[in-house]
Amino acid sequence: MNAPKNCVICEQLLGATEFGVGSQLCSSAVCQFALRDHLRRELRCCAACGRLIHHSTSNHLFGTYCSRTECQNKSLQSMSGNAAFCRVCGIHLGPQSQFQNEYLCRSPFCQREDFSNKSAAKSLAWFHERAKRQSDVAKIALDRAFHVRPGLRQHPSLSVVVLPYLEHKLTVPSAARKSRVAIGLLKLATEAFAQVQQNVAPAEQEAAFETDREPAETNNVRLNVAACSTCGGRCCNLGGDGAFLSTEKFKEYFIANPCTIPDEAVAAYVAQIPSETYDGSCIFHGDSGCGLTRSQRSVTCNAYLCSSLQNLLNAKQEPSATYLMAASNYRDKDHSEPKVYRILHVSEKSETIISISSSDTGSDDA
Repeated sequence: MNAPKNCVICEQLLGATEFGVGSQLCSSAVCQFALRDHLRRELRCCAACGRLIHHSTSNHLFGTYCSRTECQNKSLQSMSGNAAFCRVCGIHLGPQSQFQNEYLCRSPFCQREDFSNKSAAKSLAWFHERAKRQSDVAKIALDRAFHVRPGLRQHPSLSVVVLPYLEHKLTVPSAARKSRVAIGLLKLATEAFAQVQQNVAPAEQEAAFETDREPAETNNVRLNVAACSTCGGRCCNLGGDGAFLSTEKFKEYFIANPCTIPDEAVAAYVAQIPSETYDGSCIFHGDSGCGLTRSQRSVTCNAYLCSSLQNLLNAKQEPSATYLMAASNYRDKDHSEPKVYRILHVSEKSETIISISSSDTGSDDA
């Protein structure tokens, strides 16, 4: 079957490189959008000519054909049940035996849409799986908390915040790693120092210094700290030897400390490396959290919020609200059984660890 020589949307003659079986659409962005919108409204295309059919239909088995006589005559060819149709645009491809269940025409549009549809379906399945794991973890956390503290059942506004989990595995950073970190930071500091010396006036230095202040303590910050300490800082795993630091961060450092040279700046950072750091995590990530002060940390470290924290801080927080921060394996990709490793009960006035037994987690007590 030959495809039409004109675009099924704008009716313009298709070019030599555009025309072919399954290429019934020109490369115009407007036409591409029109076809995409048509299909996403669950409307069909004629299986013979590819033109849009502007009424809904449930006849997907033998294809859908427009009212043109030529197309109605061609529809008889597909009535045997052995016909294959493109799973995106619905155009008739030929006998099923020629396509081995890969029912997709050669149109670049359909190739892209099929890939996008598969990606969307995969993302949706992942989202539902993640949501179910969060729900399962929340139930486990509630059951354990009620078992240990039955009085929590009476609390009118108890919420569970499901968090990821970082296992406690502390190691002493080697001298070689510290040296590697210092070399990388010195390169950034040297570049930043040269730029500051050339481009920043004294007035700008003072203004930059004024903007680099520790944030005021708020309830959001308190909840943030409580959640991160319960999780253990899984997001810090990506920090590696660089801690997301950049030339811009060292420029801020030199503006705030105008009498400092690169060697001194790097020494100030290296001095903050904890005596023991989490295995496989950021060089500055120790048992007490980040070894760097907030002003020393990268923009990424100061601004990043995991999805659990983002949802928590976006929610309306009642003054008397009580939270169960539950560190769990809900993000693990091995489809293991949901487990809760740490629970922190956070109320308006206090924070209390709720102990977890090995029977609850399959591991040692937290």
